Amino acid sequence: MRNKWSGVVRLFSCCEEMLRVWDDEHYLLNTPPVLALGEKYRQLLGLPTLFTTRGMTAIQALVMNYTSASSIIACSEDVYPGTRRFLTNLLYSERVANLYWFDPANYAQIRDLVVNNGVGLVFSETCGNAMQMRVCNPKILASLCYAQNCTFILDTTFTPLFTLPLRPEFSRTFIVASMTKYDQQSDDQMGGRISASDDLIYEIQFAESYQTVAMLPSTAVYYLNECDGNVIQMRHEEISKNTLTLAIACNGLIQEVYYPGLPTHPQNNIVQQDFHGFAGGVFYMRLPGGAAMVKDFCDRLVTTQSDWQLAVSFGAPEWRVLPFIGPIEKKGQEGLIRVSPGTLNPSHNISKFLQVLRSIH
Repeated sequence: MRNKWSGVVRLFSCCEEMLRVWDDEHYLLNTPPVLALGEKYRQLLGLPTLFTTRGMTAIQALVMNYTSASSIIACSEDVYPGTRRFLTNLLYSERVANLYWFDPANYAQIRDLVVNNGVGLVFSETCGNAMQMRVCNPKILASLCYAQNCTFILDTTFTPLFTLPLRPEFSRTFIVASMTKYDQQSDDQMGGRISASDDLIYEIQFAESYQTVAMLPSTAVYYLNECDGNVIQMRHEEISKNTLTLAIACNGLIQEVYYPGLPTHPQNNIVQQDFHGFAGGVFYMRLPGGAAMVKDFCDRLVTTQSDWQLAVSFGAPEWRVLPFIGPIEKKGQEGLIRVSPGTLNPSHNISKFLQVLRSIH
């Protein structure tokens, strides 16, 4: 009865085997579905990969394992609000010593922070999930962190198949992504992934911070059926193209439209060089009439005969808007809307969006 499992529980053939493999295989870790999923993503990304319950728990597992009360973190200003809250709470609770924020496109500022302030961990997203959507240069940041012997966590959720080759100058880099977006066709499951060198993956897979959020085998079975690199790539490219089309059209109607795929975006060259011209399925725009205009626009849009929804997520077939109103709205975000195009009926949904936009503008 060697290498047998009962769901998430390893069944040992004898006491000797139990003692030999206890650290690697007794509960959740290395269940057949998780191992099979890891092999699929190794082929897809060229890196060994671990899986978590959500994209956010992947980030939390790494940060908690590689920091202490004396640690100093440097983080991009353009990040997912959940990441910002998590890191800020670590600082307020004195779980880390200091937290610096940087412009992800300002490499002189980043280098100064890392070199002169004792930074031990750097976090950035490829394309920032914030209003200006500034883009980092992953290779420059990874090389800097390697030179300074600090950990680099790169969130590639907006660019799901981006990876870094296994070269020494990238060997302190973890790549994380939410699998809730492009790694599945719809919104049925949640998951996260962590990819890195074999040495780093070996370190983190035995950490308590990872083991408490490791993906369940049943979820791994689901993603095994969804994980097709060609499908993920085609989905991401199709949504990116639809997003660029709509962003260009909106850019001709309103003053503030932020999308890294736009030729006028300051970091569009990185999108072209590193992300093959595909900047993902989110852009931000600001309406001049503040919250009242934002609510009017979104309410009209989701009641049209279209596939537009009022929702948070992106990467799905449906088309979605998220108004920054009420508790979501922060200082400087007045009139802001996050727009997340999908794949259903592109011409019709783009037309409806522009029709409603012209009617209120």
